[in-house]
Amino acid sequence: DESTAEFIGAIGDRLDLVLTVDKAIEVEGYYGKSTMHIMHDCLGNVFIWSTSSKTLTVGNTYTMRGTIKQHSIYQGTPQNFLTRCTIKTK
Repeated sequence: DESTAEFIGAIGDRLDLVLTVDKAIEVEGYYGKSTMHIMHDCLGNVFIWSTSSKTLTVGNTYTMRGTIKQHSIYQGTPQNFLTRCTIKTK
Protein backbone atom coordinates (compact mmCIF):
# COMPACT_ATOMS: atom_id res chain seq x y z
CA ASP A 1 0.00 0.00 0.00
CA GLU A 2 1.46 3.31 -1.08
CA SER A 3 0.32 6.20 1.09
CA THR A 4 -1.14 9.20 -0.73
CA ALA A 5 -0.62 11.41 2.34
CA GLU A 6 1.41 14.60 1.99
CA PHE A 7 2.52 17.47 4.17
CA ILE A 8 -0.02 20.30 3.93
CA GLY A 9 0.94 23.95 4.31
CA ALA A 10 3.92 25.32 6.19
CA ILE A 11 4.54 25.40 9.94
CA GLY A 12 2.42 28.23 11.36
CA ASP A 13 -0.14 28.28 8.51
CA ARG A 14 -3.76 28.64 9.65
CA LEU A 15 -5.93 26.36 7.48
CA ASP A 16 -9.62 25.61 6.96
CA LEU A 17 -10.05 21.84 6.74
CA VAL A 18 -12.75 19.20 6.37
CA LEU A 19 -11.56 16.16 8.31
CA THR A 20 -12.99 12.75 9.19
CA VAL A 21 -12.02 11.25 12.55
CA ASP A 22 -10.38 7.80 12.24
CA LYS A 23 -9.36 7.35 15.89
CA ALA A 24 -9.80 9.20 19.19
CA ILE A 25 -7.24 7.94 21.70
CA GLU A 26 -7.42 9.03 25.33
CA VAL A 27 -3.97 9.87 26.66
CA GLU A 28 -2.98 10.48 30.27
CA GLY A 29 -0.43 13.29 30.41
CA TYR A 30 1.33 15.49 32.93
CA TYR A 31 -1.58 17.97 32.91
CA GLY A 32 -4.36 15.35 32.97
CA LYS A 33 -6.33 13.55 30.29
CA SER A 34 -6.40 14.61 26.67
CA THR A 35 -7.61 13.06 23.43
CA MET A 36 -5.38 12.50 20.42
CA HIS A 37 -7.49 12.61 17.26
CA ILE A 38 -6.16 10.94 14.12
CA MET A 39 -8.03 12.28 11.09
CA HIS A 40 -7.86 12.37 7.30
CA ASP A 41 -9.07 14.68 4.55
CA CYS A 42 -10.67 13.69 1.23
CA LEU A 43 -7.23 13.29 -0.39
CA GLY A 44 -5.95 10.88 2.26
CA ASN A 45 -3.72 13.37 4.07
CA VAL A 46 -3.30 12.56 7.78
CA PHE A 47 -3.85 15.12 10.55
CA ILE A 48 -3.23 14.76 14.30
CA TRP A 49 -4.85 17.01 16.92
CA SER A 50 -4.46 16.53 20.68
CA THR A 51 -6.74 18.44 23.02
CA SER A 52 -8.09 18.23 26.54
CA SER A 53 -11.13 20.38 25.73
CA LYS A 54 -13.21 17.89 23.72
CA THR A 55 -13.43 14.44 22.19
CA LEU A 56 -14.67 14.20 18.62
CA THR A 57 -16.79 11.27 17.46
CA VAL A 58 -15.00 8.60 15.44
CA GLY A 59 -16.44 8.37 11.92
CA ASN A 60 -17.85 11.92 11.92
CA THR A 61 -16.63 14.61 9.52
CA TYR A 62 -15.90 18.08 10.90
CA THR A 63 -15.20 21.45 9.30
CA MET A 64 -12.43 22.98 11.36
CA ARG A 65 -9.78 25.65 11.41
CA GLY A 66 -6.34 24.89 12.80
CA THR A 67 -2.68 25.86 12.75
CA ILE A 68 0.03 23.52 11.43
CA LYS A 69 2.24 22.86 14.46
CA GLN A 70 4.68 20.40 12.88
CA HIS A 71 5.20 17.85 10.15
CA SER A 72 6.33 14.34 10.99
CA ILE A 73 6.63 10.94 9.32
CA TYR A 74 5.21 7.91 11.15
CA GLN A 75 5.79 4.46 9.66
CA GLY A 76 6.44 6.04 6.27
CA THR A 77 3.28 8.21 6.31
CA PRO A 78 3.55 12.02 6.43
CA GLN A 79 1.48 13.49 9.27
CA ASN A 80 0.34 17.07 9.84
CA PHE A 81 0.06 18.04 13.52
CA LEU A 82 -2.54 20.69 14.32
CA THR A 83 -2.90 23.10 17.23
CA ARG A 84 -5.42 25.78 18.24
CA CYS A 85 -8.29 24.07 16.36
CA THR A 86 -11.85 25.35 16.34
CA ILE A 87 -14.78 23.31 15.08
CA LYS A 88 -16.93 25.25 12.63
CA THR A 89 -19.67 22.67 12.03
CA LYS A 90 -20.36 19.04 12.83
